[in-house]
Amino acid sequence: DYATCVDLLKDGMEGMMSSSNAEHQDLLHTKIADVYTQNENYMDAMTSYHTAISMNPSNTGALRGLDRLEKLMRGIDPNSSDNDGIDDMHHEGESPESPDFRAPVRD
Repeated sequence: DYATCVDLLKDGMEGMMSSSNAEHQDLLHTKIADVYTQNENYMDAMTSYHTAISMNPSNTGALRGLDRLEKLMRGIDPNSSDNDGIDDMHHEGESPESPDFRAPVRD
C-alpha cells in the first residue's frame, strides 16, 4: 500500500542519515520519488528527484525518473516511442548554453 511504502522509505532515509551509509541516500530519494510518481503525487516526486540529483548528479535512475515525470506532467506518454525527438528532450527555449539546460538521458 502507498502509505506503507512511503513510511518505510522515509524510515530508511532517517536511518541512513545516522549511519555511515549516507552516500546511498540518493537511491532512497529516487525510490520514494518513483512511488510518488506511481501515485500521481507529482510535486513530492519532483522534490525527491531533485534531492536525489543534488546528492548525486550521476544518479541515472533519478535523471530518468525526472525526465519521465516531466513528460507525465506535460500530458505526454513517457512510454511512447514518438517522444524521442529533440523537442521533447529538453525544455522549450533552453539551449545547451543555458545554465538551466539539462542534457537528455538516453537508454
